[in-house]
Amino acid sequence: MDDILFEGIEGDLGLPAKAWASALLEFGTSNVPALSVAIHLRESGQITREGILPLVEESTSRKVTDLIQWMVSEAKSQGFIPADNSEVEDAVEAIMIEKADFISERGMSAVGPLMGLVMQKLGGSADGKIVSQVLREKISSISEN
Repeated sequence: MDDILFEGIEGDLGLPAKAWASALLEFGTSNVPALSVAIHLRESGQITREGILPLVEESTSRKVTDLIQWMVSEAKSQGFIPADNSEVEDAVEAIMIEKADFISERGMSAVGPLMGLVMQKLGGSADGKIVSQVLREKISSISEN
């Protein structure tokens, strides 16, 4: 497994070590070429985390260059494309309106519980770091006023 790990990190796709190691542990090594492409696309913001397993399972023995095009196409048709920032902001604003009393009571400590609600509203298509950042900015701006 060490060889597979280093091949992904040092190979053509230059996968981030932590993401690649986590993927190997979570998804296994049965289809390394497809998994490496899926992780590359996830890390570059082209597919969601939820799309990794279905796309890897559906891929066949294609060349890596063919896999990239195929996965991007399939991700679009199956709805595994990450939400853009405006969709995240819209979802955050909608949840903040629904939970205004909760936010006024808890302030910045409301971020954690609201994260789950926003992610659920977006169907898992958003990057958690972006959701957290938008929530923190918006709650902070309310607190300052």
